[in-house]
Amino acid sequence: MKHCIATRFKFEEDNFELMEWYIKVAKGTLFPQLAKQTTQNFDWIIITNPKHDEWVREHITEHPYKIMHDYDNEFANAGYNLQTRHDIDDWMHDTYVQSLQESVQKYGYEKCLLHVNLIITDFFTQQSMPYPVYNSKFTSSFVSMYQKDIDTKLHVYMCQHPDLVKHVPNVIELPLGMCMQVKHGKNISG
Repeated sequence: MKHCIATRFKFEEDNFELMEWYIKVAKGTLFPQLAKQTTQNFDWIIITNPKHDEWVREHITEHPYKIMHDYDNEFANAGYNLQTRHDIDDWMHDTYVQSLQESVQKYGYEKCLLHVNLIITDFFTQQSMPYPVYNSKFTSSFVSMYQKDIDTKLHVYMCQHPDLVKHVPNVIELPLGMCMQVKHGKNISG
């Protein structure tokens, strides 16, 4: 199984102050957790604006990664059976990657989605609150797509996360607490 964690860091404008803020948050959330994963059998992909490639290389040095630019061609054709969406400012449990890979093997679907319901955490106070509004018919942003035989028309960024079930109806829900959405006052999506 070839697995990637895909992280959007695609700013259209040269808002380096906001980009630096996201890196600061990631140093307390995502970056240390990538290194702590109980299996390192994954590639980390950062999807960015081509004009920011050098800036990204200079500012993100905590974990090996590959840079990609578009979802429908480069990312979709990269040959990953298991694709995981994970925003740069959010947190993942030490066993998240292992849980995803083991769940794919356990359930044996040819194609499936795996998702985690939300816990929202405040970056400053560290206070957390469950926000379980998602289900097998309406997947959260913490979603992965597995395909035994890859169809490049299907990928984890092909549509909004709740709409993925229209294309891949088998959904596995991982335990609450595998990921946390971090609120830090400058959150944007996309």
